[in-house]
Amino acid sequence: MVIDYKNFKYILAGAYLNIFGYVLYIFFSNFINFSPINAALLSQSIIFVKTFLIYSKFVFKRKLSIKKFVKFSLNWAFVIISNIILLNYLIEAVDISHEYIQLMIVIFLTSISYLLNRFFVFKN
Repeated sequence: MVIDYKNFKYILAGAYLNIFGYVLYIFFSNFINFSPINAALLSQSIIFVKTFLIYSKFVFKRKLSIKKFVKFSLNWAFVIISNIILLNYLIEAVDISHEYIQLMIVIFLTSISYLLNRFFVFKN
């Protein structure tokens, strides 16, 4: 499988952003004792603008615009809502710690978010 340069940059930026967001999630849920849902909401909120800027300028090399920001915000809202729904459901449904559940959700949603970013938000 060949990975083009744009995909490589997305993977690199995504790894950094997801690790940063996951560390924030662990910090808020385990050290500040927020609920998993509140920890997920807060960590996602913190990295929102950082993610938009990195994807715009580093990954997709697009000029910043209100239109792209609105599209990105819609994508982000979809990801956050999906994250909260899945996290809430899986915490109740499976006997796995919320830290592992969140990690699995992040990996899953990153794939969906990539497709939305590439073909909807930052398309040529």
